[in-house]
Amino acid sequence: MKDFQKLIGQAIVNSLANPEQGAGYFARPTGSYAVKDGSRLTGQEAADMLAGIADTGIFSEVTEQAVEMGAAFGKCRYFSGIFPPSIVAYQAAMQVGGMLTSELERVRCVEAMHQDGGAIRYELVADVAPLPVHRLHVIVGCGTNPFEEPTAENALVYSWYPGHLTPKVDVPAAATEWTAGELAEKLPLATVKLGVPNS
Repeated sequence: MKDFQKLIGQAIVNSLANPEQGAGYFARPTGSYAVKDGSRLTGQEAADMLAGIADTGIFSEVTEQAVEMGAAFGKCRYFSGIFPPSIVAYQAAMQVGGMLTSELERVRCVEAMHQDGGAIRYELVADVAPLPVHRLHVIVGCGTNPFEEPTAENALVYSWYPGHLTPKVDVPAAATEWTAGELAEKLPLATVKLGVPNS
């Protein structure tokens, strides 16, 4: 077993024992999600699934790719794996450049749910169904400081999600006025959150 497989496994154990996280932290009630036997995975089921994947050695490290595409945070480490056959998973995000014209027509630019200090940030959303995926990602970081190296003692699961890594692309306020064609031309790598109803 590779060292990072052990790190992932220990981060799961640490997160389950952490009073601020626990099993509920692994649940995905919104956004990308995974289903088994017709029901969304509970937090404990998701943690058990991730631990099982780590035990089988199916994860690969993709931290370097995350850094190159601007998706990385601090000294967190990024890992990619494949869902077991019993799981059906959906990614509730895709890049503008991968959307069909009919899907692009449903993209809206809105104020982001998560703001950066006092600055208003924007994000792209669309009333488009999430996409089925086989790949998942797990982000592991130091539990006390994301800018320190994660170790078996301090590692926590920062996030896990079905789907692919997507680059961090800032969406300008001007995008609220852009047409679908302008979005495709100016922000082809930007991420669109899927499954957000039009209001």
